[in-house]
Amino acid sequence: MSLLDGISSEDFIKALTKAPYVNCPVCGAKNTAGTCVIARRSFSRRCFKCGENSSGGSLPDLDKKIIYLDQCALGFMLRALIYKEGETKEKEDQVPVIENFLKAFEKIDILNKKQLLICPKSDFHFKETSIMSEERAKALTHVNTLLSSTNSFFEASRIITRQTFSHFSAWLQGETFEFNDDKKEATSSTVDDWNMWINVVVNHKLSEEYVESLQTEKEDNHKELGGLFAKWQKENGKSYDEFRTLELSNFGLLMTTLPSMQSYSLPDVSSMIELLFRSVMYPDYLHQISRSFFGICEKYGVSEDKRAEKIHEYFLSEEILQVPFFQISSALTALVAHRASQNEDMKVDGNNIIDILFMSLFLPYTDAVLMETKWHRDLLTLPLTYKAKVFSFSNMPDFFTYLNDIESSASQEIIDKAKNVYGDLKPYYTVHKL
Repeated sequence: MSLLDGISSEDFIKALTKAPYVNCPVCGAKNTAGTCVIARRSFSRRCFKCGENSSGGSLPDLDKKIIYLDQCALGFMLRALIYKEGETKEKEDQVPVIENFLKAFEKIDILNKKQLLICPKSDFHFKETSIMSEERAKALTHVNTLLSSTNSFFEASRIITRQTFSHFSAWLQGETFEFNDDKKEATSSTVDDWNMWINVVVNHKLSEEYVESLQTEKEDNHKELGGLFAKWQKENGKSYDEFRTLELSNFGLLMTTLPSMQSYSLPDVSSMIELLFRSVMYPDYLHQISRSFFGICEKYGVSEDKRAEKIHEYFLSEEILQVPFFQISSALTALVAHRASQNEDMKVDGNNIIDILFMSLFLPYTDAVLMETKWHRDLLTLPLTYKAKVFSFSNMPDFFTYLNDIESSASQEIIDKAKNVYGDLKPYYTVHKL
């Protein structure tokens, strides 16, 4: 027995197409040809009466804004959708917050459908979602997939090594480094494609062993950060600048010593930057990065006995701050270290690891970030250079103004074509129920 038994060809084609339905140019039937296939720069329709395909025409080029939504922002959007559907109640003082996130979801979803912006997924979303309850993880994944249109940021190791090795090579040769902040340096090559009208999400159950490994990794990182806190709290006299220099210097020393270590073992954590690397890379990959530094030295004529010294010199140089990842991560890890040194009662916050990672990786490439409030003021006051506009839960009106500006400055041709391809552009309020 076939899965298609009992389903007419007309119903089958209707399931594979979507409104708006227009007159079929092949058989002439009225309002029977719906959007079927959306390619990078064109789309086609299929008629549910005659079954024939027809061209819908070409599609204009896109230049979508890239917005990173941190895990907390996505969580509030899911909470807002659940509240809207009457599935939960909120405390009176939380209702305005929830309504703000519902409005944010509505605006982002519609602008995504209009092909004006996209909110790519990241490995951090996946890891944080994977340790949630199965029901919540499934709902949050659907929200994330909707707003990302299945596009993702590259893995952390790829972004970091691209930046660092190109800069290190230029530094060794005395050349000027020009950082490329194009979004396609950090995201899928399809981010500026027209969205498919349907996304397939496989809700496979993660093994208990894998989920436990993620939880153990998070606990281990928290424990390692606690060890760094204990050390920092004994260093009251150090300035912020001294902590920043130490963060870079200690990581540079790690890169020089790994090749001499047995197998793929790692020494005790000596810097928070190292902890950032450990949280996104296996030990063997850290060894591989170290060997790559030595390989680049060899390529550009640094004698074997001087290579370790040259690598450490690089991490002590002012030029290292031209690498966006190290500029941002060293500033933020030094800030954590300095605050810990001045406050013996300061509690260890393991979430700082993921927060600093996504800021260091994505701020240089995204157009905007919506994130928790706790880092917002620091990003505004620290002397950092990055592409993104930073919004937090404390300045949501500014975020809405930003979204409105994207829409008001958009090409009317693109908006009209989006309506022609996708039909009514309405928020998908029940996406979490799929």
